[in-house]
Amino acid sequence: MADRLGRRMGVGLLAAVIVTVLFGVLASEVHEGETQHFDDALRITVYGIASPRATTVLHAITQLGSPLFLLPMTIVCALSFLHVRRIRGAILLTVTMLGVPVLNWILKSWFQRPRPLPFFGLTMPASYSFPS
Repeated sequence: MADRLGRRMGVGLLAAVIVTVLFGVLASEVHEGETQHFDDALRITVYGIASPRATTVLHAITQLGSPLFLLPMTIVCALSFLHVRRIRGAILLTVTMLGVPVLNWILKSWFQRPRPLPFFGLTMPASYSFPS
């Protein structure tokens, strides 16, 4: 069991390091403006294939990341973990879900990347763009 857990921890740590390095590279590129051409090309491509129905569907999918959805789901999942006596899982889930908005706010404040103007008359969020 300890050997299996050791491998899992090692793989998890390696994955965390890789993701952190990749995020650092991306953040550096965004900060230097190196991704702007890609962002603009992707934005124009999406605009070219957009439709009212696709906008409605994608807006609904976006709401899955909203606090109005995530808070109740986190509570349900944490209570489910507790019900099956997975206390550590409930704690890790709760701490993670509380830390995400804090980390997001810190990173948005740090990078202060303005959002592009929205298409289709949608309301622009008040927060900065990166790392959303």
